[in-house]
Amino acid sequence: MRVSVAVATYNGAPYLGEQLESLARQTLAPFELIVCDDGSSDVTLEIIRTFSRSASFPVRIFQNEQRLNFRKNFMQAAGHCTGDLIAFCDQDDIWRSDKLALVASAFEMDEDVLLVHHNARIFSTTSAVTGAHGAAAPHTVRRVRGVTGSLFDPRKLSSVEPPLSRTPFDLPPGFTQTFRRSLLMLSPLRDATLDYWAAGEALAHDQWIYILASSLGKVSYIAHQLVDYRQHEANLYGMKVEKHSIFRKLVGRLTGYRDYGHLSLAFSSISRALAAASAYPLGDLRAGRAAEASRCYALLSQAYGYRSRAYCAAAPRERAGAWLRLCSEGRYRSGSRFFFSNGAIVYDFIHGVCRGRLRHPHVGLSANDPSLRLVPKSRMDRSHAI
Repeated sequence: MRVSVAVATYNGAPYLGEQLESLARQTLAPFELIVCDDGSSDVTLEIIRTFSRSASFPVRIFQNEQRLNFRKNFMQAAGHCTGDLIAFCDQDDIWRSDKLALVASAFEMDEDVLLVHHNARIFSTTSAVTGAHGAAAPHTVRRVRGVTGSLFDPRKLSSVEPPLSRTPFDLPPGFTQTFRRSLLMLSPLRDATLDYWAAGEALAHDQWIYILASSLGKVSYIAHQLVDYRQHEANLYGMKVEKHSIFRKLVGRLTGYRDYGHLSLAFSSISRALAAASAYPLGDLRAGRAAEASRCYALLSQAYGYRSRAYCAAAPRERAGAWLRLCSEGRYRSGSRFFFSNGAIVYDFIHGVCRGRLRHPHVGLSANDPSLRLVPKSRMDRSHAI
């Protein structure tokens, strides 16, 4: 299969050369390399032009007249790609030589797979920065002893997961993602979405592709560490591991509120985007999946709206009413596609209904909700529930 590589660059000169060399070593050569530069002031463009003269595959370079920042820049790079598959590529990592070959084979084995992602080895040239297994999250740089680690738990096996079998928070970082170019048909819908991690922003490139792929088709995971994920002081996003005492962890659990109101708005925007996607020429199967996913995200948005009122409503009666509504609708048990864990029902009652309005949570990484669960689709199909 033809795999396009989409790179968004910005002042990447210190590490870009190593990444380009790793692309040249691929056993399945890229069909093309698309580079969108966001106004670099160093020698980034010179490095790419020099590489293009000796590369065995086409290299196309686009320079932005105005800064787009990483979200739009990655989507713009993907939009210039013409291959069957598109692999997002960060400017400062190093790819294993068989990455594209293994990823392409995962697509060839199942035409219903829309997204493939993989594990990665975390490394740094300094002893201060490394990582440990766990998905990358925004606005963090993980610092522990040592110089290597695994992005995901190394005990996690390769798998192929059916539609709507992952939560929106289970996001594989963009540099691990390769997806079918057909998903770009829906790109115009992204602008009307809201990032569930960042206020005032549309979904990032990797969030958008992940939401679409996990809603409309299957997501495949490859357990091999196919990328060396470099950690350095200039990482936009990175990995962070901090060892806390039991007391500090307990305090964090007792004070760790999330912006459920923002999550409600964000998931409502995703629901609308998926509803609009169902009207695109996707074919009956995927159009039906888009409509089903839209309903699921609409109900999830409604649940977070009630959860927000359980914490933020001024009157105790209103907070209690919102919490009881969640209970009566089965949102604290596996009676719907998305539901909250058993511990959340107690947590919301104590810290929301009883204590309420302790503080207004900020939008950011705190919006990550580890209490969100998802019923396996096989069980949902048997119960004929949504």
